[in-house]
Amino acid sequence: MRKLLKSVLFSTIKRILETGILLCLVTIVSIFVFGGFKTILGIKVSATTPLNPITFLFLLVIIRIVIVLKKKDAALFMGSILFCLLSIEIFLRLWNPLIVKPELQQIHQTSSNYGWELIPNAVGVGTLGEQISINSHGFRGPEFSMSKPEGARRIMIIGDSFTFGMGVNSEDTYAKQLESLLKGQGKNFEVLNCGVIGYRMWQNYEVLKHKAPQLKPDLIILGVFLNDIWQATPPYSEDPTWKPVNPFEKKRHEGLANYSYLYKCAVNLNRLYKTKYPYRKHEYIEGIEKRKKSIGPSHHWHKIMYGTLDRKKYVDFSKTLNKFVAAAEAIGSNVLVLMIPDGAQMHDHQRQHVNRFVKSECEKINIPFVDATHAFECETDTNSLYLFPADAHISKKGYGIIAKILAKEIPPLLYRQ
Repeated sequence: MRKLLKSVLFSTIKRILETGILLCLVTIVSIFVFGGFKTILGIKVSATTPLNPITFLFLLVIIRIVIVLKKKDAALFMGSILFCLLSIEIFLRLWNPLIVKPELQQIHQTSSNYGWELIPNAVGVGTLGEQISINSHGFRGPEFSMSKPEGARRIMIIGDSFTFGMGVNSEDTYAKQLESLLKGQGKNFEVLNCGVIGYRMWQNYEVLKHKAPQLKPDLIILGVFLNDIWQATPPYSEDPTWKPVNPFEKKRHEGLANYSYLYKCAVNLNRLYKTKYPYRKHEYIEGIEKRKKSIGPSHHWHKIMYGTLDRKKYVDFSKTLNKFVAAAEAIGSNVLVLMIPDGAQMHDHQRQHVNRFVKSECEKINIPFVDATHAFECETDTNSLYLFPADAHISKKGYGIIAKILAKEIPPLLYRQ
């Protein structure tokens, strides 16, 4: 009787393990083929990343094999598995690729001037797998001399993640595409990408104030995105207790995540997969129409687009823009303001109220204003100008259009008599 019970229990455990293995395989296939979403009997089941089911599959397969082996064979099998894992760990430690860095992207640090800033000489991998390298001056892109190259015109572009080029490689940003176009015209130009992810108007002004006097640019391009209207004054102007915070800081995790390169590699690969298909959970970046629907009346971006924010927001932006231009002119630099459109603004005049506001502010102080919205709308497939469905930022193609617009505007501005 006891032997029979033991046999039944053993058989039951095997069936449970085999069922678990089958479920893991189905889940993994579902993730890679269908995005992990499957409606079963009217119930939506979701699993959007492969790390957990692959880990469970690995453990279940090992347990299923071990329970049918003799003790000596089981010990040899487990020893072989541990040896393989240890070998991979040692290899990753010797190689030390970016994929084993904590959460891939370690390029920001706290700053008393800006709240946060780029770390000089840092390297990393962005959320969509793009390669990121920061030069010794704390900007994205190749190294450059503090003094202008002889006979060259220097352009300094200041802005947020749209200027930084979130989601694309450095050579695909509008800064570098612009430089290539200008040089292709036979003109000697140097274009510096001084964009930083997450910066607002007050931080753009601080970048100009602290960096431009040493760089002595002939032209400063201010890349404005609609949310720059939201916070145009520094937080410490209203909160004397304000302390700088780096919103991108990666917290130090204790245990395996902190010490194992293999574990960090697996987590980062999982993260890259997740960021490649985020629309499976966030439909607002599936395309322009979905994005328009997601930014409804309750969304603060809706208020920015339609011009229904509190009046103080507009006054603050106007004041900071005036200070920005005055500081640039004080060091002998021209200023051009570039309006970068959001996908939700395409072919919607009402949502472009913020663009007209920025244009009117530029006209008041007689500085050139370029709005890329119309050029984007002229494209047959406007979705292709953004990183949809991976991200709502602009694609290489979209940045190329911006670069072409600027390449036409800049020479007359700098070579005028």
